[in-house]
Amino acid sequence: AYLKFEKFHDALNCYEHAKLINNNSSELYSGLGNLCYSQGKLNEAIEFYKKAINISPNDSNLYSNIGVLLKDNNKVIEAISYFLEGLNYNPLDYNILNNLGDAYKSCNQFQKAISCFQKALQLNPLLTEAEMNLSYCKSKAVPEWHIEMLNDKQRNKVYFEALKKGISKNDTVLDIGTGSGILSMIATKFTNKKVYTCENSKVIADIAKKIISRNGLSSRIEVIPKKSTDIKIVENLPKKVDVLISEILAAEFVGEGVRETIKDAKHRLLKENGLIIPQAGEIKFALINDDKFLKDKAFVDRVYGFDLSEFNDVTTKKISIHFNKRPKFLSNPKVAFKINLNKETILEKKDEFVEIPIIEDGVSLGIVQWLKVKILDDIYYENTPGLVHSHWPTPIFMFKKPIKVTKGKYLRIKISLLKDNIWFSNV
Repeated sequence: AYLKFEKFHDALNCYEHAKLINNNSSELYSGLGNLCYSQGKLNEAIEFYKKAINISPNDSNLYSNIGVLLKDNNKVIEAISYFLEGLNYNPLDYNILNNLGDAYKSCNQFQKAISCFQKALQLNPLLTEAEMNLSYCKSKAVPEWHIEMLNDKQRNKVYFEALKKGISKNDTVLDIGTGSGILSMIATKFTNKKVYTCENSKVIADIAKKIISRNGLSSRIEVIPKKSTDIKIVENLPKKVDVLISEILAAEFVGEGVRETIKDAKHRLLKENGLIIPQAGEIKFALINDDKFLKDKAFVDRVYGFDLSEFNDVTTKKISIHFNKRPKFLSNPKVAFKINLNKETILEKKDEFVEIPIIEDGVSLGIVQWLKVKILDDIYYENTPGLVHSHWPTPIFMFKKPIKVTKGKYLRIKISLLKDNIWFSNV
């Protein structure tokens, strides 16, 4: 009670008197641990908790207490070991499961965290902390854009058309990045052979198996819970495949390791002259005009007469937007880079300096960028800002400050394509 009201001296006196009566009480040493921790004496607190555990090694609460203390002081790996030890003695302790999940969450082990939170909620469906933590970890393990991607009708249509055109009835297929399993399931419509698909996320791989089973295709599709770069012929795939399909494109085309992944798969997993879907793409861009909505997201000037413009120096210069209508361009669309996924060469960095003709007077906030993807032959997907409802957001690379431009003049832009990134800047 004294400890609760932060009367530390009185609490210590009580514990010292208790020690004279019974020096072999785990509750006593646990209390002393709480007292030391409340006073910021971390190492002493840990020693008292360890004494408590020595006296009552089967008390799962003691392992939980020391684990929480360690986690709160950034000793996460050690904390996890104590939580796991506590679960050995009481595997039905939902509080330890929640704490263990929280520890996994703090070190970005989201799949393990999800498993812990799900078990905790099975034991106690009213454990709000676990429910909140589970939702957060799911958003990290399965980003929310998956749903929007699956509901992207234009994207689904062009992939369906490409798979219909490209896959023959005797083709074996490998789908990189299972996701919901939709592309693999579509592929079964056009081939009589088995379809293989790989997924690095255990959470997504498990749910994909359930979806595939629900649609009666478990015998037609095999989900390999691995990255494509870890797949081995014979061990995971009986032989090289005829068709390689994927949808691991970021809003900038590069960004999800697509070039390295496809290069590796083409070399090791695809038959010579095998088909790759999608085949290529263009990274397109244009100068974007001043717009209050965008400006309010990226720049600050004066508020109540106070100059806050220096704050612009520490904020991000790249934002992503889903446009409901086409923004105003101050230049015609141009192609920054063309990327052919059949090519073997991937440069570490390539810089281009471009003189962009201005087509209208205005103030430019920066560069808006989008994709044109060659899915197969004459089948394309382009998410022109505001004209196509796309699951891919539209990246905007903001200048350091808005630039006034004049029709007939030019604005010099530097475009850098890195191994798995792209960047635009005014020079």
